[in-house]
Amino acid sequence: TKIYGAATLTAEFPQSFTSTTKFGSLAMDSLASLKGFAGHWGDGIIGSGLKEPSANETRSDEFTNRDQMLASKLTYKNLSAAMGLNSTLVSGYLGWDFGLGNCNIIADIDHDSIGGVVIDKPRAYSAAASLNLGSEILGVTLQGGLKGSGNLPDGSFQPLAAIQVVWNLNGIELSAGTSFRTGAEKANPPQELQPAAYVFIPALRPGLPKFLVGLTEPITISGKGGEGSLMEGKAGWTIQLDWDNPVLPKLVIEASLQQDVLFGSNYDGWAYAITSGVDF
Repeated sequence: TKIYGAATLTAEFPQSFTSTTKFGSLAMDSLASLKGFAGHWGDGIIGSGLKEPSANETRSDEFTNRDQMLASKLTYKNLSAAMGLNSTLVSGYLGWDFGLGNCNIIADIDHDSIGGVVIDKPRAYSAAASLNLGSEILGVTLQGGLKGSGNLPDGSFQPLAAIQVVWNLNGIELSAGTSFRTGAEKANPPQELQPAAYVFIPALRPGLPKFLVGLTEPITISGKGGEGSLMEGKAGWTIQLDWDNPVLPKLVIEASLQQDVLFGSNYDGWAYAITSGVDF
């Protein structure tokens, strides 16, 4: 059994700036991210069938989320800057909010200056930038990213890009987009698109559940043929019911399916989950 946690210290100075410092088991995106307008990407329990069309490949999930990180963010008017450091990598962030939206840059690179860590292979790095235009009613997100190792242009690197549109009509949220990515191979790397979409329907009246369905499927546009992704992406779908009820508060029921192609028969299997929780 493992227990994870983090401590946060926030200082606000009216008419001046705000600073936030965190230490513990956390990822950089707990302080800074590429933002965007979609509110329900990946909010499922399983989420295997709902892939966000994102170019944010900075290492903020499985690799860093349980490492002890010290991160600090400073916000002055519409400008934000953050830096995070753990035993393996250092992360940085810059963000600017303006009248029609915001733009953000987040990046990281390996280091070997803490805890006797010695890197005996090309340093890994990743970076991503976003431009978000619109509002919570209708928003467009453009993203571009790069991840790899070694020095450019001789190293191994993988470019990524994405576009996403979100429309919110009286609480009904529709979102669609696609990511583009290419393999890290230097000669004839595979390339693919991964369209993804979801519909979120809020409770039509008190006592009824909220409903979400999402679909995604990778499409190879160059490289070797065959069903499914050449870069380990999966097609699939997710259905979720989120029901605030007096018997089991915050009851969530979800089913997901992953497979090589969306309507094919070669699938990895079903996933189911039922959870409930109480805030106190």
